[in-house]
Amino acid sequence: MRVSFIALICLLLGSAPVRGAAVWTSQTVTVYDYTSSVWDGVLAQTVADFNGMLPARAPRLVYQRMAVVACDQVPRKRPKRGIVVCSVAALPAARQWGASSFRTERHTFSRVSVMLADNTPLSLRPVSACHEFMHATTGIGDNYGALPDSSCVWGGLATPGPFDVAYAHKIYRKHRHH
Repeated sequence: MRVSFIALICLLLGSAPVRGAAVWTSQTVTVYDYTSSVWDGVLAQTVADFNGMLPARAPRLVYQRMAVVACDQVPRKRPKRGIVVCSVAALPAARQWGASSFRTERHTFSRVSVMLADNTPLSLRPVSACHEFMHATTGIGDNYGALPDSSCVWGGLATPGPFDVAYAHKIYRKHRHH
C-alpha cells in the first residue's frame, strides 16, 4: 500500500505544473501578519510547519506579527519583499476562504500577498493557511480535491502533506540562495 502511494506521488509530480512554479532566492523571507485576532496562532503555526518541511535550499520563513489592519488598509509603503498576510470579513464565493497574488520575475518571487477570510470556520483556518502558503512558497496552481489525503494545496490537510513536501523539494532542488 505504501509503495503504491509513493508511486502515485512520483507519478503526479512528474506531471505537476512546474511551469507556474516560483521560488524565493533570499535566505530568509519575512511573513508580515496583519490579520485579525481570529487568525491568532494559526499563521505562526503555519510558518513553523513550513520551516519544518521546506528543503535546505528554500528560505527560512520569519514570522512577524504586525498591528491588525484590514487588507484595504495595509500600508502602501509595505515591505518590498516578503509575504504580506491580511484578512477581510468575507471573500467572494469563488475565493471562499483565501486568495494569493504574487509578483515574480523569471520564476523568482519578489512579493506575495495572501488574503484570508475571517468567516473561515475555525476547523478550516489551518487548512486555508496551509493552502495559501503553498502558493506563497512554491507558486503551485490550484487543483482542488485532486489529492484529498496527501496535500493541503490540492487536498484538505491542515499541514503540508507528502505531495506538498515532494513538490517543494522538486522546485527548490536547483536553487541556490543569493
